[in-house]
Amino acid sequence: MRVIFLEDVPRIARAGEIREVAEGYGRNFLIPRKLAAPVSQQTTGRFEAQQRVRVKNQEKMKAELAKMADQLEGKEIVLKAKVGAKDRLYGSITSA
Repeated sequence: MRVIFLEDVPRIARAGEIREVAEGYGRNFLIPRKLAAPVSQQTTGRFEAQQRVRVKNQEKMKAELAKMADQLEGKEIVLKAKVGAKDRLYGSITSA
């Protein structure tokens, strides 16, 4: 059975790849969980359209992030935190 993968499946395929899989694996596992769809002109076309939209959104997001990075370039960021004895922080500051 030939399927087009809609999501990444570890050690099997990445999203967008067309692979031959066992009939039972495709029908009983991949398709019900919407990890893959049977290959047809309709599913292939729909997937390609979704990919184009996804790429367009990623490019837009990348441009916005670059703009924000330019705005922050050269600015100093000051974090205030309470300290204990010997001027040591109580916890840690992370980039969460």
